[in-house]
Amino acid sequence: MTARDPHCAISKTLLLTAMLATGAHAQSDAGLASKSGAEAVAAVKASVEALYLVTPDAAQSLDTTVGWQTRLLLTGDLRATRVWSSAHGIFVGNTRNELTMLRAHDGTVVWFSSGAPTSDTILAVQPTQVPFANSAVDRIAVATNTCVYLVSPVDGKLHSPVPLTVKQPVHRTPSTSPVATSSAFVWGTRSGIVCWHRFATGAEVNAKTIGASIVAKPTLYADHCVLVGTTDGFVAALDATDGSSYWRTKLGKGVRAPIAAANDTAIVASQDQYVYAFDIRSGAKLWSYFTESSLETPPFATDEVAVQFVPTEGLLCFELRGAGHPGGVVRWKKEGLGLPVLTAHGQELFLWDPVRRQVVVLDLSNGAIARTIALPQVEWIEADRLLKGDFVVWNTDGRVEYLAPRVQTAATKPTGSTAASAVSP
Repeated sequence: MTARDPHCAISKTLLLTAMLATGAHAQSDAGLASKSGAEAVAAVKASVEALYLVTPDAAQSLDTTVGWQTRLLLTGDLRATRVWSSAHGIFVGNTRNELTMLRAHDGTVVWFSSGAPTSDTILAVQPTQVPFANSAVDRIAVATNTCVYLVSPVDGKLHSPVPLTVKQPVHRTPSTSPVATSSAFVWGTRSGIVCWHRFATGAEVNAKTIGASIVAKPTLYADHCVLVGTTDGFVAALDATDGSSYWRTKLGKGVRAPIAAANDTAIVASQDQYVYAFDIRSGAKLWSYFTESSLETPPFATDEVAVQFVPTEGLLCFELRGAGHPGGVVRWKKEGLGLPVLTAHGQELFLWDPVRRQVVVLDLSNGAIARTIALPQVEWIEADRLLKGDFVVWNTDGRVEYLAPRVQTAATKPTGSTAASAVSP
């Protein structure tokens, strides 16, 4: 299956706009004819902008430029349901669990392939390398709620170096989305077990019991440590390769939100009404801040600060490691703003309002709202997946748009990051 190339349509319309603008300026009559020409230009400009999920002006407000936009052909009532982004490819799932791979640098369709059965749920799609003979081969690992399998990055067909493990049923049903290490998917289960499913075979290779049910996606820190919390209050740091335990501690109540991690610090929001900071290396508690609310909103962390929404106080910004204060150090509070955090770039914090469909940008130094950017056609947005400072947006009608940072930075590693930076279902 192929997709209509949107670049051609957008380019032609932009050319028409320029031609109309030139014609309007060339008119000698500054009266009705000039007004008519201006109206025509405005009308065509509006039609051009309607093609974009994020218009060039809105992209500039995000300190990005429009890299590309692709629209998949979705017939009948077929809709896009999820996008998984990485520097090695962008993958779009639809309501029939079919997958389309796009090239990350230009949005060109690489392949279209049947994925999991419609009765399954695709949880993750991860480009990886798996051992084969005396070298390694590129593959796309796919995790569903029932199995793990590999497909070829060339044509999307099922392909495993081990023929008998093309589709490997999961041993324990996942209760969370998985995080991807360099060699395996890692997820939690309702029985409180963290499981490792190796990409090369799809088989479970490690399992670690932490506590009661795990409902929050595990967090991968610095490619070597997996952080996880349980509904009965256990927090654990595990070796990302073999699952061995670094440390484990017990809180007053459960953890239902993913853990944020940065600068060797884990930030945990607990239902016992505390925000905790732990040293990732030792497990030592750095500080704990008491609130009057049970906390279930995910925290966010940078190398300097942690941000947490507290229903009774609003959005709070803490010194990440607490500067030696056992109760934590609050830099600022902002009432309301219980919105998912997308990312932080420099001294700006980006939040996503899915109801109003807008990005809210805060000044990290004081919590003031710097600007809001309306994105009325965007249903999903994620940040920092290909390059630091970028965004990938999409709509269920099949449009996917890449917003490149205006100042190019090094590509991010495709196997994890030090802080949660995307809104996930």
